[in-house]
Amino acid sequence: MIKKTLLKNQKIIEKNIDECFDKSTDITSYLTSLLIRLFNKKFKIITEVKLKNFKGKGGRGGRIDLRISSSNQIFDVEIDRGNKLNSIEKLIFCKSLGHNVLWIKWGFKINDKAMNKLINNKIDYLYIPTQAHRRK
Repeated sequence: MIKKTLLKNQKIIEKNIDECFDKSTDITSYLTSLLIRLFNKKFKIITEVKLKNFKGKGGRGGRIDLRISSSNQIFDVEIDRGNKLNSIEKLIFCKSLGHNVLWIKWGFKINDKAMNKLINNKIDYLYIPTQAHRRK
């Protein structure tokens, strides 16, 4: 549902990113705000959700960028510029809880290590190519 909506609007999203932003924090904020605007009327949305019982690399806890939920389903979303394996680990953990998960990856191409982890763990993802953050 989330991915389908974003795919339907991907060209507009890419155009907005390329024409309006040049800092990575602004692009991530834009994507977060976009998801909130698209889904806040029908779903409850929480940002920066602390994951209980998650232990990442070095025993660190973790937070999910967005949780979009209704009475019968939960979607956990991570939004990243880099190939953050820890983000994928958090999504694997959320998926083990029965949640739907989506990794929104923008900017740098998804590397082989991250792609293998996504495929092997059946993690849904959306790649948004852009060079906006690399402009001077």
